[in-house]
Amino acid sequence: MKKSKKGFVILLILCLLPIIGIAKEEDGLRPTIGTTRLDNSFKPLLPSYIYTPHDSIVISQDSDFDAAHGVVSGTGIEGDPFIIENWNITVYTEYGIIINNTSAYFIIRNCGIFSEPGNPWFYFHRESAIYLINTANGTALIENNVCVGDWIVGCEIYNSFGSTIVNNTLENGLSIFGNLDFLLSLSVENNTVYDLPLGFYSNQADLSFTTPYSFGQLIFVNCTGVVIRNQLFSNRLSNPIALYFCSSCQLEDNLFSNNAYSINLVHSNNNYIVNNTCSNEWGVGIILDESNSNTLVNNNCSGNDVGITLYASDNNDLTNNHCLNNWWSIKLTYSNDNSLENNLCNGVRGIILSFSNNI
Repeated sequence: MKKSKKGFVILLILCLLPIIGIAKEEDGLRPTIGTTRLDNSFKPLLPSYIYTPHDSIVISQDSDFDAAHGVVSGTGIEGDPFIIENWNITVYTEYGIIINNTSAYFIIRNCGIFSEPGNPWFYFHRESAIYLINTANGTALIENNVCVGDWIVGCEIYNSFGSTIVNNTLENGLSIFGNLDFLLSLSVENNTVYDLPLGFYSNQADLSFTTPYSFGQLIFVNCTGVVIRNQLFSNRLSNPIALYFCSSCQLEDNLFSNNAYSINLVHSNNNYIVNNTCSNEWGVGIILDESNSNTLVNNNCSGNDVGITLYASDNNDLTNNHCLNNWWSIKLTYSNDNSLENNLCNGVRGIILSFSNNI
Protein backbone atom coordinates (compact mmCIF):
# COMPACT_ATOMS: atom_id res chain seq x y z
CA MET A 1 0.00 0.00 0.00
CA LYS A 2 2.78 2.49 0.84
CA LYS A 3 4.41 1.96 -2.54
CA SER A 4 1.13 2.49 -4.39
CA LYS A 5 0.37 5.69 -2.47
CA LYS A 6 3.82 7.02 -3.26
CA GLY A 7 3.38 6.23 -6.91
CA PHE A 8 -0.02 7.92 -6.91
CA VAL A 9 1.45 11.12 -5.41
CA ILE A 10 4.24 11.22 -7.99
CA LEU A 11 1.75 10.66 -10.80
CA LEU A 12 -0.48 13.43 -9.43
CA ILE A 13 2.43 15.91 -9.31
CA LEU A 14 3.45 15.06 -12.85
CA CYS A 15 -0.10 15.62 -14.02
CA LEU A 16 -0.32 18.98 -12.31
CA LEU A 17 2.96 20.36 -13.70
CA PRO A 18 1.52 21.33 -17.10
CA ILE A 19 -1.32 23.13 -15.31
CA ILE A 20 0.95 25.01 -12.91
CA GLY A 21 3.49 25.86 -15.61
CA ILE A 22 6.82 27.63 -15.24
CA ALA A 23 6.97 31.32 -16.14
CA LYS A 24 9.80 31.99 -18.55
CA GLU A 25 10.85 35.08 -20.43
CA GLU A 26 9.70 33.50 -23.68
CA ASP A 27 6.17 33.32 -22.27
CA GLY A 28 5.93 37.11 -22.48
CA LEU A 29 4.98 37.25 -18.80
CA ARG A 30 5.98 39.88 -16.29
CA PRO A 31 6.25 39.19 -12.57
CA THR A 32 3.10 40.27 -10.73
CA ILE A 33 2.45 41.65 -7.29
CA GLY A 34 3.67 39.17 -4.69
CA THR A 35 6.11 37.39 -7.00
CA THR A 36 9.37 36.54 -5.26
CA ARG A 37 12.23 35.88 -7.63
CA LEU A 38 15.42 34.33 -6.34
CA ASP A 39 16.82 33.75 -9.81
CA ASN A 40 17.19 35.63 -13.06
CA SER A 41 14.39 33.87 -14.94
CA PHE A 42 13.02 37.23 -16.09
CA LYS A 43 16.41 38.67 -17.02
CA PRO A 44 16.31 40.41 -20.42
CA LEU A 45 18.34 38.79 -23.15
CA LEU A 46 21.68 40.46 -23.76
CA PRO A 47 21.97 42.39 -27.01
CA SER A 48 24.34 40.77 -29.46
CA TYR A 49 26.97 43.48 -29.03
CA ILE A 50 27.61 42.55 -25.38
CA TYR A 51 30.14 39.79 -25.56
CA THR A 52 33.30 40.37 -23.48
CA PRO A 53 33.43 39.46 -19.77
CA HIS A 54 35.06 42.02 -17.48
CA ASP A 55 35.65 42.42 -13.77
CA SER A 56 33.98 45.22 -11.86
CA ILE A 57 35.33 48.66 -12.77
CA VAL A 58 36.32 51.20 -10.10
CA ILE A 59 37.56 54.62 -11.24
CA SER A 60 38.47 57.07 -8.47
CA GLN A 61 40.43 59.70 -10.39
CA ASP A 62 41.00 60.82 -13.96
CA SER A 63 44.21 58.84 -14.26
CA ASP A 64 42.19 55.64 -13.77
CA PHE A 65 40.55 56.05 -17.18
CA ASP A 66 42.67 53.49 -18.99
CA ALA A 67 42.42 50.06 -20.64
CA ALA A 68 42.80 48.25 -17.32
CA HIS A 69 39.62 49.99 -16.16
CA GLY A 70 37.57 49.15 -19.21
CA VAL A 71 38.26 52.22 -21.35
CA VAL A 72 38.35 51.29 -25.04
CA SER A 73 38.88 54.74 -26.60
CA GLY A 74 38.85 58.50 -26.00
CA THR A 75 41.00 61.18 -24.41
CA GLY A 76 38.53 62.54 -21.85
CA ILE A 77 37.82 65.90 -23.43
CA GLU A 78 34.29 67.02 -24.31
CA GLY A 79 34.63 66.19 -28.00
CA ASP A 80 36.45 62.91 -27.38
CA PRO A 81 35.18 61.38 -24.11
CA PHE A 82 36.53 58.21 -22.59
CA ILE A 83 34.39 55.25 -23.74
CA ILE A 84 33.59 52.27 -21.55
CA GLU A 85 31.53 49.88 -23.64
CA ASN A 86 30.68 46.33 -24.69
CA TRP A 87 31.47 44.70 -21.35
CA ASN A 88 29.56 41.91 -19.63
CA ILE A 89 30.05 42.32 -15.87
CA THR A 90 28.77 39.91 -13.23
CA VAL A 91 28.61 41.55 -9.81
CA TYR A 92 29.33 39.31 -6.82
CA THR A 93 29.95 41.55 -3.79
CA GLU A 94 30.52 45.04 -5.19
CA TYR A 95 29.37 47.60 -7.72
CA GLY A 96 29.47 46.86 -11.42
CA ILE A 97 30.93 50.20 -12.52
CA ILE A 98 31.70 52.96 -10.02
CA ILE A 99 33.14 56.33 -11.03
CA ASN A 100 33.86 59.01 -8.45
CA ASN A 101 35.71 62.30 -8.05
CA THR A 102 36.53 62.75 -11.75
CA SER A 103 36.53 65.75 -14.08
CA ALA A 104 37.05 63.99 -17.43
CA TYR A 105 34.22 63.41 -19.90
CA PHE A 106 33.14 59.78 -20.23
CA ILE A 107 30.45 57.51 -21.67
CA ILE A 108 29.28 54.17 -20.30
CA ARG A 109 27.32 52.35 -23.00
CA ASN A 110 26.29 48.95 -24.33
CA CYS A 111 27.29 47.14 -21.14
CA GLY A 112 25.43 44.31 -19.41
CA ILE A 113 25.74 44.28 -15.63
CA PHE A 114 24.20 41.52 -13.52
CA SER A 115 24.23 40.43 -9.91
CA GLU A 116 24.94 36.81 -9.10
CA PRO A 117 21.58 35.01 -8.79
CA GLY A 118 20.53 34.36 -5.22
CA ASN A 119 23.68 35.84 -3.64
CA PRO A 120 22.69 36.71 -0.03
CA TRP A 121 25.32 39.51 0.04
CA PHE A 122 22.94 41.81 -1.83
CA TYR A 123 20.22 41.36 0.77
CA PHE A 124 22.43 42.90 3.44
CA HIS A 125 24.67 45.09 1.25
CA ARG A 126 22.53 46.53 -1.52
CA GLU A 127 24.81 47.75 -4.31
CA SER A 128 24.38 49.32 -7.74
CA ALA A 129 25.16 48.21 -11.26
CA ILE A 130 26.39 51.72 -12.14
CA TYR A 131 27.25 54.28 -9.47
CA LEU A 132 28.40 57.86 -10.07
CA ILE A 133 29.68 60.02 -7.20
CA ASN A 134 30.92 63.60 -7.51
CA THR A 135 31.67 63.54 -11.22
CA ALA A 136 32.13 66.97 -12.79
CA ASN A 137 29.18 68.87 -14.23
CA GLY A 138 27.97 67.54 -17.58
CA THR A 139 30.72 64.98 -18.01
CA ALA A 140 28.74 61.72 -17.64
CA LEU A 141 26.62 59.93 -20.23
CA ILE A 142 25.10 56.54 -19.42
CA GLU A 143 23.31 54.98 -22.38
CA ASN A 144 22.04 51.66 -23.76
CA ASN A 145 23.07 49.53 -20.79
CA VAL A 146 21.27 46.49 -19.36
CA CYS A 147 21.46 46.44 -15.55
CA VAL A 148 19.60 43.57 -13.90
CA GLY A 149 19.80 41.26 -10.92
CA ASP A 150 18.04 40.16 -7.78
CA TRP A 151 19.33 42.73 -5.29
CA ILE A 152 21.16 45.32 -7.33
CA VAL A 153 20.02 48.90 -8.05
CA GLY A 154 20.13 49.62 -11.76
CA CYS A 155 21.83 53.02 -11.53
CA GLU A 156 22.70 55.29 -8.62
CA ILE A 157 23.74 58.94 -8.99
CA TYR A 158 25.03 61.12 -6.18
CA ASN A 159 26.07 64.75 -6.58
CA SER A 160 27.10 64.28 -10.22
CA PHE A 161 25.60 67.37 -11.82
CA GLY A 162 24.39 67.33 -15.39
CA SER A 163 24.57 63.56 -15.83
CA THR A 164 22.55 62.02 -18.67
CA ILE A 165 20.88 58.63 -18.26
CA VAL A 166 19.20 57.52 -21.47
CA ASN A 167 17.92 54.32 -23.13
CA ASN A 168 18.93 51.97 -20.31
CA THR A 169 17.22 48.86 -18.94
CA LEU A 170 17.35 49.37 -15.16
CA GLU A 171 15.60 46.35 -13.69
CA ASN A 172 15.60 47.62 -10.10
CA GLY A 173 15.29 51.27 -10.97
CA LEU A 174 17.20 54.51 -10.50
CA SER A 175 18.36 56.03 -7.19
CA ILE A 176 19.38 59.68 -6.95
CA PHE A 177 20.72 61.67 -4.01
CA GLY A 178 21.62 65.35 -3.68
CA ASN A 179 20.29 68.87 -3.40
CA LEU A 180 17.61 70.43 -5.57
CA ASP A 181 20.04 72.01 -8.03
CA PHE A 182 21.68 68.65 -8.62
CA LEU A 183 18.39 66.82 -9.09
CA LEU A 184 17.13 69.42 -11.58
CA SER A 185 20.36 69.16 -13.58
CA LEU A 186 19.83 65.49 -14.45
CA SER A 187 18.61 64.35 -17.86
CA VAL A 188 16.71 61.04 -17.55
CA GLU A 189 14.97 59.83 -20.71
CA ASN A 190 13.70 56.65 -22.38
CA ASN A 191 14.78 54.24 -19.64
CA THR A 192 12.78 51.15 -18.69
CA VAL A 193 12.14 49.26 -15.45
CA TYR A 194 10.66 45.77 -15.90
CA ASP A 195 9.77 46.61 -19.52
CA LEU A 196 7.81 49.67 -18.42
CA PRO A 197 8.83 53.33 -18.70
CA LEU A 198 10.80 54.99 -15.94
CA GLY A 199 8.84 58.18 -15.34
CA PHE A 200 11.07 61.13 -14.39
CA TYR A 201 9.33 64.50 -13.96
CA SER A 202 10.72 67.83 -12.78
CA ASN A 203 9.15 71.27 -12.34
CA GLN A 204 5.68 69.95 -13.20
CA ALA A 205 2.27 70.71 -11.70
CA ASP A 206 -1.12 68.98 -11.56
CA LEU A 207 -0.08 65.72 -13.23
CA SER A 208 -2.26 62.62 -12.81
CA PHE A 209 -1.23 58.95 -12.87
CA THR A 210 -4.17 56.59 -12.40
CA THR A 211 -3.68 53.71 -14.87
CA PRO A 212 -2.07 50.57 -13.36
CA TYR A 213 1.07 49.08 -14.93
CA SER A 214 1.87 52.25 -16.84
CA PHE A 215 5.27 52.82 -15.22
CA GLY A 216 8.01 50.70 -13.74
CA GLN A 217 9.12 53.57 -11.49
CA LEU A 218 8.00 57.15 -10.84
CA ILE A 219 10.36 59.94 -9.72
CA PHE A 220 9.27 63.53 -9.17
CA VAL A 221 11.49 66.55 -8.54
CA ASN A 222 10.09 69.93 -7.51
CA CYS A 223 6.54 69.04 -8.55
CA THR A 224 3.22 70.15 -7.05
CA GLY A 225 -0.32 68.84 -7.15
CA VAL A 226 0.56 65.40 -8.55
CA VAL A 227 -2.02 62.63 -8.13
CA ILE A 228 -0.73 59.04 -8.08
CA ARG A 229 -3.41 56.40 -7.72
CA ASN A 230 -3.91 52.66 -8.41
CA GLN A 231 -0.27 51.98 -9.28
CA LEU A 232 1.29 48.55 -8.66
CA PHE A 233 4.97 47.97 -7.98
CA SER A 234 6.75 44.76 -7.07
CA ASN A 235 10.04 42.88 -7.03
CA ARG A 236 12.91 44.69 -5.35
CA LEU A 237 12.66 48.17 -6.77
CA SER A 238 14.83 50.62 -4.87
CA ASN A 239 12.29 53.48 -4.84
CA PRO A 240 9.08 52.69 -6.75
CA ILE A 241 7.67 56.16 -6.02
CA ALA A 242 10.04 58.92 -4.92
CA LEU A 243 9.20 62.58 -4.34
CA TYR A 244 12.00 65.12 -3.98
CA PHE A 245 11.15 68.71 -3.01
CA CYS A 246 7.49 68.13 -3.88
CA SER A 247 4.34 69.52 -2.26
CA SER A 248 0.56 69.10 -2.28
CA CYS A 249 0.77 65.68 -3.95
CA GLN A 250 -1.66 62.83 -3.30
CA LEU A 251 -0.65 59.16 -3.21
CA GLU A 252 -3.71 56.97 -2.84
CA ASP A 253 -4.69 53.31 -3.26
CA ASN A 254 -1.29 52.16 -4.55
CA LEU A 255 -0.01 48.62 -4.00
CA PHE A 256 3.62 47.77 -3.25
CA SER A 257 5.19 44.40 -2.49
CA ASN A 258 8.69 42.97 -2.16
CA ASN A 259 10.60 46.21 -2.79
CA ALA A 260 13.41 47.94 -0.95
CA TYR A 261 11.27 51.00 -0.19
CA SER A 262 7.71 51.72 -1.26
CA ILE A 263 7.13 55.46 -0.91
CA ASN A 264 10.03 57.83 -0.33
CA LEU A 265 9.54 61.54 0.38
CA VAL A 266 12.64 63.72 0.59
CA HIS A 267 12.35 67.43 1.43
CA SER A 268 8.66 67.16 0.50
CA ASN A 269 5.94 68.93 2.49
CA ASN A 270 2.14 69.02 2.73
CA ASN A 271 1.51 65.77 0.85
CA TYR A 272 -1.25 63.20 1.39
CA ILE A 273 -0.46 59.49 1.59
CA VAL A 274 -3.72 57.59 1.98
CA ASN A 275 -4.91 53.97 1.69
CA ASN A 276 -1.68 52.53 0.28
CA THR A 277 -0.55 48.94 0.86
CA CYS A 278 3.19 48.64 1.40
CA SER A 279 3.77 45.04 2.42
CA ASN A 280 6.48 42.39 2.41
CA GLU A 281 9.15 45.02 1.85
CA TRP A 282 12.61 43.89 2.84
CA GLY A 283 13.30 47.54 3.63
CA VAL A 284 10.81 50.26 4.58
CA GLY A 285 7.17 50.82 3.71
CA ILE A 286 7.01 54.64 3.85
CA ILE A 287 9.93 57.02 4.42
CA LEU A 288 9.75 60.71 5.28
CA ASP A 289 13.21 62.26 5.07
CA GLU A 290 13.37 65.93 6.12
CA SER A 291 9.72 66.20 5.09
CA ASN A 292 7.19 68.17 7.12
CA SER A 293 3.43 68.56 7.53
CA ASN A 294 2.48 65.45 5.59
CA THR A 295 -0.63 63.36 6.24
CA LEU A 296 -0.40 59.54 6.39
CA VAL A 297 -3.80 57.90 6.89
CA ASN A 298 -5.13 54.33 6.56
CA ASN A 299 -1.96 52.88 5.07
CA ASN A 300 -1.09 49.20 5.53
CA CYS A 301 2.64 48.93 6.12
CA SER A 302 2.91 45.38 7.41
CA GLY A 303 5.40 42.56 7.02
CA ASN A 304 8.39 44.86 6.46
CA ASP A 305 11.71 45.53 8.09
CA VAL A 306 10.30 48.95 9.07
CA GLY A 307 6.69 49.97 8.56
CA ILE A 308 6.97 53.79 8.59
CA THR A 309 10.08 55.83 9.37
CA LEU A 310 10.57 59.56 9.83
CA TYR A 311 13.98 61.21 9.83
CA ALA A 312 14.30 64.91 10.69
CA SER A 313 10.64 65.33 9.78
CA ASP A 314 8.28 67.47 11.86
CA ASN A 315 4.56 68.21 12.20
CA ASN A 316 3.37 65.13 10.32
CA ASP A 317 0.06 63.38 11.02
CA LEU A 318 0.05 59.57 11.21
CA THR A 319 -3.46 58.21 11.81
CA ASN A 320 -5.11 54.79 11.49
CA ASN A 321 -2.13 53.12 9.85
CA HIS A 322 -1.59 49.36 10.22
CA CYS A 323 2.04 48.47 10.90
CA LEU A 324 1.97 44.80 11.81
CA ASN A 325 4.62 42.09 11.87
CA ASN A 326 7.51 44.46 11.22
CA TRP A 327 10.86 44.58 12.95
CA TRP A 328 10.10 48.23 13.74
CA SER A 329 6.50 49.35 13.28
CA ILE A 330 6.98 53.14 13.37
CA LYS A 331 10.37 54.73 13.90
CA LEU A 332 11.03 58.45 14.46
CA THR A 333 14.55 59.89 14.51
CA TYR A 334 15.27 63.59 15.11
CA SER A 335 11.59 64.23 14.38
CA ASN A 336 9.46 66.50 16.55
CA ASP A 337 5.86 67.64 16.99
CA ASN A 338 4.36 64.75 15.03
CA SER A 339 0.89 63.38 15.73
CA LEU A 340 0.45 59.60 16.06
CA GLU A 341 -3.12 58.46 16.62
CA ASN A 342 -4.96 55.13 16.38
CA ASN A 343 -2.11 53.33 14.61
CA LEU A 344 -2.03 49.55 15.00
CA CYS A 345 1.48 48.34 15.72
CA ASN A 346 3.07 45.07 16.77
CA GLY A 347 6.17 43.04 16.00
CA VAL A 348 9.60 42.97 17.60
CA ARG A 349 9.40 46.69 18.34
CA GLY A 350 6.33 48.91 18.20
CA ILE A 351 6.90 52.69 18.10
CA ILE A 352 10.52 53.82 18.46
CA LEU A 353 11.42 57.44 19.35
CA SER A 354 15.05 58.41 18.90
CA PHE A 355 15.92 62.04 19.71
CA SER A 356 12.28 62.90 18.99
CA ASN A 357 9.95 65.00 21.16
CA ASN A 358 6.40 66.26 21.57
CA ILE A 359 4.60 63.25 20.09
